[in-house]
Amino acid sequence: MQNIYFALAIGLIWLHFAALSALAGWRFGSWAIGRAVSVVVIVTTAFFVEHIVGLGSLRYFWPFTAAGAAFYLWQQRDALKKGGFLGGELVYGLALAYGLTWRCLFPSIYQTAERLPDLVFISAFSDGATLPVMDHWLPPFKFDYYYSLQYYAAGLAGRWFQMPLGLTYNLSVVFLSALSLSLVWEIGARFVKSRALCLLLVATLALGGTGVSIINHVIVSAPSEESAVNERMWGSARFIGNYDQHVNTDIGRNLFTPNADPGFVPRELGMENFGYQYYLGEFHAPQGGYFLLLLAVALIVAAEFAAKEEKERSRLLQAAMGFSVPLLLAVNTWVFPQQVALVGGWALWRTWQGRKDAERKPDWMALIAGGVLAAVLLYPFMAGFADRSAPTPIKLVYPGDHTPVAQFIAQFWPLLLLFALGLWHRDTRRLTLFFVLVFGGLLVFSEVVFVDDPSAGQFERSNTVMKWWGWIWTGGMAALGAALLAAKVRWVRYATIAALAGTCVYAYDIAQFWRYQHEGDGANLYGTHFYTADQTARDMFRYLAAAPQGIVLENQYSDGYHEGGAYGAFSGKPEFVGWTNQLYNWRGYMGTISTRRQQANQFYSGEMQNPLGWAADNDLRYIVWNRRDTQPPGLWDRRNGELSPMYAWKAFGDESGRPVGMWVRKEARAG
Repeated sequence: MQNIYFALAIGLIWLHFAALSALAGWRFGSWAIGRAVSVVVIVTTAFFVEHIVGLGSLRYFWPFTAAGAAFYLWQQRDALKKGGFLGGELVYGLALAYGLTWRCLFPSIYQTAERLPDLVFISAFSDGATLPVMDHWLPPFKFDYYYSLQYYAAGLAGRWFQMPLGLTYNLSVVFLSALSLSLVWEIGARFVKSRALCLLLVATLALGGTGVSIINHVIVSAPSEESAVNERMWGSARFIGNYDQHVNTDIGRNLFTPNADPGFVPRELGMENFGYQYYLGEFHAPQGGYFLLLLAVALIVAAEFAAKEEKERSRLLQAAMGFSVPLLLAVNTWVFPQQVALVGGWALWRTWQGRKDAERKPDWMALIAGGVLAAVLLYPFMAGFADRSAPTPIKLVYPGDHTPVAQFIAQFWPLLLLFALGLWHRDTRRLTLFFVLVFGGLLVFSEVVFVDDPSAGQFERSNTVMKWWGWIWTGGMAALGAALLAAKVRWVRYATIAALAGTCVYAYDIAQFWRYQHEGDGANLYGTHFYTADQTARDMFRYLAAAPQGIVLENQYSDGYHEGGAYGAFSGKPEFVGWTNQLYNWRGYMGTISTRRQQANQFYSGEMQNPLGWAADNDLRYIVWNRRDTQPPGLWDRRNGELSPMYAWKAFGDESGRPVGMWVRKEARAG
């Protein structure tokens, strides 16, 4: 029955997206661009409005918008058929299918990477309160310290279509990724008519392979494929300073000679490109950054191909380009300078070309108007966000922190080859040269400077290159790959195909990963199976989801990446304190964070002397006591006696004579 519901939810969202494609596609000359720009404008406008007044649950909204979408598509059916609309939707549907395959095989939202924090961010926007909303990991403080537009979009979708949080998370990952892949197809289709070549370009981005994918199996040997599948998956992206340290074959040792200094610690320089996000399973900021990057590339390519008589369309495309730039401040600030370089660089490029051909000059008014409009819509968000942002100075890369040459070439050879081909062969209106200068220049820039965040030692540049390299790789492979596939010289086309296909050998690793590592929980897109395979935990999840709002207390088992906080996250309720390591990184070292962490640990360890007064003072409504909290023996009896004047015990199970459940504040008890 739940699969039928999932299918209905997917179909309902897709119906709305299809209507947006049909409505705006004519104006942009592209179904994919029309769809993407429409979603961006709607989300950003709603983001602005809800900083003034919250729109609430939107519970009764979707039937009217669904009826309107269906009516419009039916009314325009003949024109849409003739205009190639069904082909555009087929491309988007295939992109959805690829993402859904990943999420159905690996749907659980657990403590790996940033999955659980992403769910918490989405849950903060689930009730439609006026923004900025309360931080669900540190109530009653406001959630105004993190770039949150992407999470707001997911929360808005969850409210619009009345979806549980876990399903909202999983479908948001799928639909956002599909928006990006449909733009990659659009970029390719502008240059080449061959569907096979467009598919190769999309596969290059979707699979997530890198230059090192082609040699991973010969530089590191493993006892069996089953034992190595997980390492192969992250090895291609997190190669430099990580997977390259596992080299154990003669070929590998000859290619990557270790540093002769025994005291030297290799610098971890990972690259989490677009396709790697499917493996991570996150709904994290880089995904939104990749979407806006590919949208900007698609808009640039469309503007380049716009005929001289299509001035109004060109103006609209350029306005959308300008609109995309400020959005990075609210989606993924790390790559805001790169988006400025891409769009601003294109405008300067066209200005230079316009010296001899006035038709080539950019429409500065359209670009500026689009950027100003986006900035105005983001102003209420920026008013608080800018004040909370931690200082992150730019510094020169220290001599010992540069990327080893051999590893750099192994990782980036496909992109470096495209750079060389682009410099050698500059047809297609010389657009290839522009893309080489932008993405090649940014790659060089990443070896010269870095963002000096709190990371240090072997991780000094880790955060910077992880954000920058993935963006450069994704944009460079999409833009240059598409342009060079259309080269008139045959050997250039073949070399481009070789570069793209070389990364696609990663498909074998994906197939092996699917074969050996899939979660086998029946495509539970609610995302809870990791926890609710246990009947007791499942009952606790369901109870909290239906219970009234209130602060939840859960144990903090470590600084981060643990299951503490899952009950609050899936129920959409604020936690007394979330993962302290992440909170420190995002908020700075607030004393409140360490104090709350210490108090939570004291409660569960038995060191706290007056838990009732403390719980009342902090307005705790639900106190979770799960299987990991049953030690030491006798503590539950003591805590139950101390809390009984204000809290009632809600039992859900028993672990060897030790109760499992939660205390619920009596005046707020539900059920």
